[in-house]
Amino acid sequence: MATSTQAKADGTLEQGPNPSHPTHLERETLLMDALGREGWNASITSRNFDARSFDIELQKGDESKELVVYFFPNLNWANRDPHEKRIQLSRPYNEHQKDFELENDGDRKCLLIGVYRRDKQTVFCAWDSRVYRNHAQPSSCYVRIEAIAQAMRDGFGQSIDNKRRLVCCFRPEFIHYYVMNMKDLHDQITVTTVIDKGLISASEIVGQDGQSVELEPVRQPRNRIIYGAPGTGKSHSLNEEIEKFFPNEKQKKRITFYPEYVYSQLIGTYKPIPVFRKSGYDILDSDRQSETIPALEPLIDYRFVPGPLLELYVLAKKNQAINYALIIEELNRADAAGVFGDFFQLLDRDKATGESKFPIYTPRDVADFLISECVNSTTISLPGNLYIWCTMNSADQGVMPLDAAFKRRWSFEYLPLNQNESVTSSWEITLTSPVCVIKWNDFRNIINDILVANNVQEDRLLGPFFLSQEELGDPSVFKNKVLLYLRDDVLRHEPELLFSGDSMTFSNLVKSYDNNEKIFIDEVHSSLSEVQIEQ
Repeated sequence: MATSTQAKADGTLEQGPNPSHPTHLERETLLMDALGREGWNASITSRNFDARSFDIELQKGDESKELVVYFFPNLNWANRDPHEKRIQLSRPYNEHQKDFELENDGDRKCLLIGVYRRDKQTVFCAWDSRVYRNHAQPSSCYVRIEAIAQAMRDGFGQSIDNKRRLVCCFRPEFIHYYVMNMKDLHDQITVTTVIDKGLISASEIVGQDGQSVELEPVRQPRNRIIYGAPGTGKSHSLNEEIEKFFPNEKQKKRITFYPEYVYSQLIGTYKPIPVFRKSGYDILDSDRQSETIPALEPLIDYRFVPGPLLELYVLAKKNQAINYALIIEELNRADAAGVFGDFFQLLDRDKATGESKFPIYTPRDVADFLISECVNSTTISLPGNLYIWCTMNSADQGVMPLDAAFKRRWSFEYLPLNQNESVTSSWEITLTSPVCVIKWNDFRNIINDILVANNVQEDRLLGPFFLSQEELGDPSVFKNKVLLYLRDDVLRHEPELLFSGDSMTFSNLVKSYDNNEKIFIDEVHSSLSEVQIEQ
């Protein structure tokens, strides 16, 4: 039996078969039980089983309404996306034209409703029938399963349909609220990406040219660290793979660690959020003279704001057929184990499935957020379609060491110093001491050979991308970046291995360089002369 994503009565999601269809009698009972609440008397005046419609009169005291209800049985899985359900308008439009053209604020209204019934819980999904005027035959009306799950849990949920209009999902006890507020709900609520909650389908994955692309299987480790010397092109190499495997912007998030980066930034925390309400009073700016337009009163609300890892976790759980990537630059510039906190345990992945071997208990603030996103659970386990790829440069000063337990959970890939030097083969640099134009790679190799001969570690050598092509055209960059790095970072205690002169402080080196005086040892000067470009 085919399975797809289904909503449970507690608002969570699971894989399972579509619920069975209610019979005509069961469907009628569900509808009339809902409409007969809150003191209303509901009676059916006519039925059309072929069109799945009922004409119903509502009476409550002196108030009366007429409803034409198109009531479809259990919502079926939509083949284009396992997270979508749909009803299908299969009858010719002219059979119900007069009904679909009714306005939502009159005494006679048309309701277009699908029913989802599972785990002894019922949810109605209501579309604006006016939007489907002149529809094709057949025509489908879509709703997200996450909105149905939200309605099961909270009573009311929101989705968007294929017309980019609001779909209201609600438990039967809210049907009168919907009937009384149809116009406001369908006409005045703005559909935003908040309602979408960032969901995408495989058909929406596009490349840089805007064309749909076929998703490639990611044959790389889930937890991955690329490391090497500064300027070896770690970010460049990683980005090429990111664009290949994760072409849609919704599939990836890129962040950079720094010494003050903490757990709450990666996972999430409660933050003050400005909100506004309409005010009947004049509101002035801080100068107490100019009025703000429109007149809205600012308020501060506290909400849980998810970090990039938790945001991608939600998307990966909802879109299990799509891969996602969190890219972390400069992983070891923060206390990485501390930043991951209890999520550290989730990095231990099963090789076959990519899922976390050992789920962790869901903290209360995170659990509440996940409930609002319809992926609530008492534990968290990273799914196999969520990748965490990082870059790291151990040569930086002040970096945080990675402990053995943390490193064990990652796949390390070393990027050799000159692996990408073909990209920079045509780049040139102009020097003033000695005065010459030289290929950038030639200059790097001369300096690196001296450093290697003096037992300087490879991760402190000059990589091809230590300077960008634009920086090579700026004469000041050489002394302020290259000389500074070589003098203060690489040869802080032994500058005489590379530089010459009476005083080899950085300030004196710059002064000598600006005066076209000799700053390098004889071996470097002679090598530079041999490879300089004839002008």
